Amino acid sequence: MKTLLCGINAKYIHTNLAIRLIKGYVEENTNYTISIIEFTINNYTNDILKEIYIKKPDILGFSCYIWNIEIISKLTVLIKKVLPKTLIILGGPEVSYNPIERMQEIKCDFVIAGEGEVPFSELMKALHNGNNYDKVPSLFYRDNDKILISNKNKALQIGVLPFPYKDFNGLKNKICYYEASRGCPFGCKYCLSSIEKGVRYAPIEKVKRELDIFIEMKVLQVKFVDRTFNSNKKFAMQIIQHLIKNDNGITNFHFEVEAILLDDEIIA
Repeated sequence: MKTLLCGINAKYIHTNLAIRLIKGYVEENTNYTISIIEFTINNYTNDILKEIYIKKPDILGFSCYIWNIEIISKLTVLIKKVLPKTLIILGGPEVSYNPIERMQEIKCDFVIAGEGEVPFSELMKALHNGNNYDKVPSLFYRDNDKILISNKNKALQIGVLPFPYKDFNGLKNKICYYEASRGCPFGCKYCLSSIEKGVRYAPIEKVKRELDIFIEMKVLQVKFVDRTFNSNKKFAMQIIQHLIKNDNGITNFHFEVEAILLDDEIIA
């Protein structure tokens, strides 16, 4: 079954980290291969549809965010008309917290809520081996007129994730996104990140090795998507010191920090 993951970014300079992580994890842990394709919200809907139609995927996944959900809603209707047998999977923050409502609104077959690497891998196995969805974690799926829910996914130890950028073709002058941790220590009521409790960190030596790849490839900008980069001072300091030591004069690293956690040492 031909599988395609689609990212629709806010700007041309952006890249989609989620579809790269899912592709890497699936290919490292199963026998299946995945293709990815990226557009921006400035592309015409019909042009996106055309490119997807040319590839004729059996399985099509969309990474859903606040900036692209309207386009994806329109696209799914069109895709079901021109590729009626294509199974559509939605994932990402814009469908993870109200999946039943989204499935009622949008023409899709599945929604994966939350982290997608393990559920997508298990869904691929189910689709290839008889459609038993009960064991696919964090999956919402249709059974005639009903929407059924599987068991919730266990939090992934992110140290097992592969480096998401297997090659840098087509990424010149684009932003590469990266994560060294998942979760947030705060419980802000206005933020969806507060729903997940606790923070999980990748092994620091793995993080350093992967940051060295960006430096070696002279990527212009790397943006950490960590919710609070400095939530663990020791962890943040090791990354900062490594980047200072290995600065190539070209690559810029961008972090989102919590100012209240800054002290004189980390500022220096």
